[in-house]
Amino acid sequence: MRADPKSHGLWELTAPAPADTGPLVGDAEADVVVIGGGYTGLSSAIHLAEAGVRVGLLEASEIGFGGSGRNVGLVNAGMWIMPDTLAATLGSPFGERLIEPLSRGPQKVFELIEKHGIECELERAGTLHCAVGRRGLQEIEMRAEQWQQRGARVVLLNAEETRRKIGGGIYTGALLDERAGTIQPLAYVRGLARVALAAGAKIFTRSQVLAASDTGSRWRIGTAKGSVNAKWIIVATDAYGNGLWSQVRREQIHLPYSILRRGPCRTI
Repeated sequence: MRADPKSHGLWELTAPAPADTGPLVGDAEADVVVIGGGYTGLSSAIHLAEAGVRVGLLEASEIGFGGSGRNVGLVNAGMWIMPDTLAATLGSPFGERLIEPLSRGPQKVFELIEKHGIECELERAGTLHCAVGRRGLQEIEMRAEQWQQRGARVVLLNAEETRRKIGGGIYTGALLDERAGTIQPLAYVRGLARVALAAGAKIFTRSQVLAASDTGSRWRIGTAKGSVNAKWIIVATDAYGNGLWSQVRREQIHLPYSILRRGPCRTI
């Protein structure tokens, strides 16, 4: 990825160097094989390896090549959809069962960073959801009420408080989510890789999965130059899944998304 202007931009320029990894060559044995070297795959590898499980992780490109190394660095809680709407849509008990870990997600990330000393420009100042006009204010008032009923650390700010936070603007209010924060995303995912390796996981990059066969008691996962035999598979390819894991990609809605930043960056 390094020196590729079409890849990871400023994240690549300020992230620490990646861990020393390379392709899988020859046959290997593991209890669990993880497909994908992003947040989900590496977090899975860390927790399994720390529990004494033999882990082999296969990444088609480089660590953080996909969404984990390209996102905007916001560590947000919940979803854009209102929590009550999510609960009603999924029904009981599944809605609240999903909302609760979504709410705790940022804290889990911060704990992992602090536990392992991952250098990724962590800021725990929260994030602002700003309201435009009367309808926008009503929406964040509803959002604040629904999250506060669930014990979440969110604060509703009026127009003047919002202006003080961001240094100006015409917003009618804002929701300060104190659970949230920001990170340097590529630095974080590369840090996770180092933690996983230190815990005993085996990481192989430039090792796209080309074949997977069930032998009855174990899976045989083949790459261009080797294979891994394992009892379990974790598919963590997200929207970058293709070939054998294309069904994961088809489950997602793909939208173009860009962020333009002008002037100095401000923190709240």
